[in-house]
Amino acid sequence: PPNLGDSEPVSILNRFGFGPDSASVSRFKELGREQWIEEQLNPSEAIPAHLAARIGRLEIYHLGPWDLRDWKEDAVIAQMQQNAILRATYSPWQLQERMVDFWTNHFNIFTKKGLAVYRKPWDERNVIRRHALGKFPEMITASAKSTAMLLYLDQQNSTAAHPNENY
Repeated sequence: PPNLGDSEPVSILNRFGFGPDSASVSRFKELGREQWIEEQLNPSEAIPAHLAARIGRLEIYHLGPWDLRDWKEDAVIAQMQQNAILRATYSPWQLQERMVDFWTNHFNIFTKKGLAVYRKPWDERNVIRRHALGKFPEMITASAKSTAMLLYLDQQNSTAAHPNENY
């Protein structure tokens, strides 16, 4: 790997993403700090074709929760992990990927609890990823309505007489 040094691009790329490579340092230098940060905050382009092709091979992102029921839990988890690694490695939108990682950890759903593993890919796409750079109230509302989160928090056991106040 090239020696990237201790420069401003390297420092910012480490902070805003998952680390620099020579292409991301070049892009940063081409745009300048302010424009690079603006681009990261407003990712307007689709993901690159090579990344879309790799993610497209992950079956869990073409299936809904009910379609995954016959899958082994470990197979679903492995594909979710592959997706995260692919995006952290190849996405030009490093800030978005960093925020997806942050919010996934913040709104943690233990995949080994009940049927949560089968609902988690949908939650990742439609709650976390969709709102990662958005407004917090919109994300919290989406999370509160997510079947994966509701299952994880045992909301099926909540009644008017004994409300579940996990959330």
